[in-house]
Amino acid sequence: MSKITKATLKKAIDQNVWRFAKTMPKNPHWYALRENWQGELDFDIFVIYIRQFGYNTKYRGWNYTLLDIDGHSYWTMGAPISKTILINRKEIV
Repeated sequence: MSKITKATLKKAIDQNVWRFAKTMPKNPHWYALRENWQGELDFDIFVIYIRQFGYNTKYRGWNYTLLDIDGHSYWTMGAPISKTILINRKEIV
């Protein structure tokens, strides 16, 4: 993987639409879909970056890898990269 900077990640974040996960009001967060992903940074590369450079945490008994960028945590649901359809984000409080 070529060198990815924080600026590259922030640009990818800004270039995409983040939809509110209205089915989970008790865990407010947003998501961006693979099928709508825009910009120069490939969706799969963003997913790999989260998994490679994020940190492990547990939420409701499940393990996740989170990556914190500018006040938000980003994560996927852990499916194989080819089957990952979304990236989640939640404001760090």
